[in-house]
Amino acid sequence: MLTLFLEKRMRWIFFLVAATIGLTLDLGTKEWAFSQKELHSSWAAAYPVIPDWFDIQLSENAGAAWGLFSGKHTFFMVISIVAFIAIVYFVHTANEKARAAPTVLGLIFAGVLGNFWDRTVFGVVRDFLAVHTPETGTVHDFFEKTLGHTHWPTFNVADMCITCGAVCLVVIFWRDDRGEKASPAAPAAGPAAAPPPGEAAQPVGAPVGAEAPAPASIPAPSPLEGGAPGPSSQPGTP
Repeated sequence: MLTLFLEKRMRWIFFLVAATIGLTLDLGTKEWAFSQKELHSSWAAAYPVIPDWFDIQLSENAGAAWGLFSGKHTFFMVISIVAFIAIVYFVHTANEKARAAPTVLGLIFAGVLGNFWDRTVFGVVRDFLAVHTPETGTVHDFFEKTLGHTHWPTFNVADMCITCGAVCLVVIFWRDDRGEKASPAAPAAGPAAAPPPGEAAQPVGAPVGAEAPAPASIPAPSPLEGGAPGPSSQPGTP
């Protein structure tokens, strides 16, 4: 009984585990980063984790990614609530045996909730992860020519959960759609039709149009095999 109960709700278990892990990592890393005193000495100060590539740098974002729609606090709150409802609906309507999609939706839910918490409590989203290229070199020149910049806006773990989750969700839908097109359901084979009266059944594996074998003739029993006596065996015959 317990096993059956868990199987029917396994998609919710995967969803809640992923959401809990993602939200814990997001809020925990934010609290750690914004509690570092050396970073508060200068708001633009950066602590290099991987020199020339990755830094810890505090930032407060009142908009979306790349600082878009800055100051649209109410708009983002409404969008977050709509996202919560949509994600819960998709998990509820998912197949009971689904595992990947509920897990990915849990990560997206964690990311949306983490930034929603920041906007509710602090009025802004707390970012602290900064990625950039070295100041010189081939990689720097490539991004400078193609994108026009080599430093990206700061982000947080919640942004990573949303972005990675969205990409994984697209891959899952693409894989499922490709699998359905590659293996269409074959029609069920019905029972074999009986042959017309007086016609022998076609042997299995015989080529179409081949004549069915004629039924074997049964020879008449001979006298030696216990059959009826012949004229020569009647009494009184010389």
